[in-house]
Amino acid sequence: MSLPLLGRDRALTILEDALKGSPADQTELTMLTERTAVTRYANNEIHQNVLKENNKVDVRVVVIGAVARSQQMSLSPADLATSNDDAIASDRLLYTNPP
Repeated sequence: MSLPLLGRDRALTILEDALKGSPADQTELTMLTERTAVTRYANNEIHQNVLKENNKVDVRVVVIGAVARSQQMSLSPADLATSNDDAIASDRLLYTNPP
């Protein structure tokens, strides 16, 4: 049985909701959804059939001119907010302690 992909409207809703809470000067969210399927055969019969869907959100923020990134595999609002906060914290750390 094939599961439907996330869909454009649902993906946009998730990303727009995550953007609303960002305190960064600039925030960019990019979502990649991929589906992989594997069917294994043994003795001319299907032995194993696996279908997996992965979602990845890349968060890029700009705070006071510094840029940082974070990635998240979960689409929950709390996890996306944490990923955004992590990127902002990294950005501020880079800005106050330049390489």
